[in-house]
Amino acid sequence: MSDTHRPDFKRAAISLFTSGFAVMPLVPGTKKPALKWDSWQKNQSSRNINQHWEKHPDHEVGCIVGDGLIVFDAD
Repeated sequence: MSDTHRPDFKRAAISLFTSGFAVMPLVPGTKKPALKWDSWQKNQSSRNINQHWEKHPDHEVGCIVGDGLIVFDAD
């Protein structure tokens, strides 16, 4: 996929993070975390999110949700 048609995952991750969600980089085309959750969670910040997606713009974005949110996966 060309850069002009690629979703802006970094922007989405920062937006979700600043909205209160815990975000996680995902291996493209999968639901697999690109990093170990424990170390990523400890250092999660807008700065680290920005740095990660600058290096890996193709990583997709996942969110860790709590008990107060229901997510339907319809694929």
